[in-house]
Amino acid sequence: MTTRSSSIFSYRGVLSGAIVTLLMIAPIVGRAQETVTRELIKPGPAEPRPRPVCGAVRPSETPTAANRERARDASQRGQQAALLGDGATAIRILRDAATLDPTASDVAFQLASAYETAKDSENAVKEYCRFLSLAPTSPEARTVVDKIRILSPPRIEQVIDLPLAVFRSGIAAYRRGELSTADSAFSAAILGDSAWADAYYNRGRVRLLLGDRQHAGADFAAYLRLNPEARDRLDVSNELATLGLGAYSFSPLPTLAWGILIPGAGEFYTHRPVRGILTLLGVGGSGFMAFMERTTVSPRRTERPYLIAGAAAAGAVWLISALDATIYARSTVDDQRRVAFMVTPGTSGLVAQVSLSR
Repeated sequence: MTTRSSSIFSYRGVLSGAIVTLLMIAPIVGRAQETVTRELIKPGPAEPRPRPVCGAVRPSETPTAANRERARDASQRGQQAALLGDGATAIRILRDAATLDPTASDVAFQLASAYETAKDSENAVKEYCRFLSLAPTSPEARTVVDKIRILSPPRIEQVIDLPLAVFRSGIAAYRRGELSTADSAFSAAILGDSAWADAYYNRGRVRLLLGDRQHAGADFAAYLRLNPEARDRLDVSNELATLGLGAYSFSPLPTLAWGILIPGAGEFYTHRPVRGILTLLGVGGSGFMAFMERTTVSPRRTERPYLIAGAAAAGAVWLISALDATIYARSTVDDQRRVAFMVTPGTSGLVAQVSLSR
């Protein structure tokens, strides 16, 4: 009887311990699964993507100087006709201008706008595509891409969406642990569709695992730029800040003030310490040269032969550093988000707060 009672008690103890253990590890397993899910790269669309694709544009022949001038005059007349509401005349004149100078991107843009106003979507898309082929890096390029998406009927490449196929091969390589292959695949997908935000994100994730922090940061920044409404924008921005790769923005005026007040301070303010150190060394070395003394025997006197040259060199290095930091600060202001980190005392200790603002 005693043995049986002990056996039953033992079984009950084991069962109770197992239940308690499961209850204790369940939240941990759930959090671990949640972490794994959050760390997975983006799977991409399940179907081929509907996206307007500009057809191949034949390279334009270089016009003569006379034809360039005639095209410029015709373009001005076409603009005037468009402003007066004479769309038919504007299209006719701008078409002549495009024939005279097929390399003029402004003529292609004006002609596309005239077609768009005339509700001729097909020719408008054709001219907008020609504009993109002539000026792919122009400030208007992104607006033109949006116009093409609106004007062209959505179509799905039913045969094959090559960038998507390469993208999926990158995901498969990532899941097999073949990170270099995944990096190459996502790079190929970006080459096929340079505006695909998820491809940049996945390549950044892979490069981060490969230890390439700098290029990973550039990919994450491209992801945020191409997908400003992303749900995980705050998480990616905070991750960039944690890794020291955040997209900081700096005010040009304080940068210039610091740069003028202290040699190299503007460079330190904009988080470029190497340039700041080089500035200090340059100003210090030039100052040392400026105050070098030389004593003559007859007549006996002390002079500084390098005073003017040294002072000029120190001033030049100082000023160039301040201007360089200010130009850099100005380039970071547009389309950036400032990452601020603040530690404040709380009721139960220190409270860290990360805030993002434009």
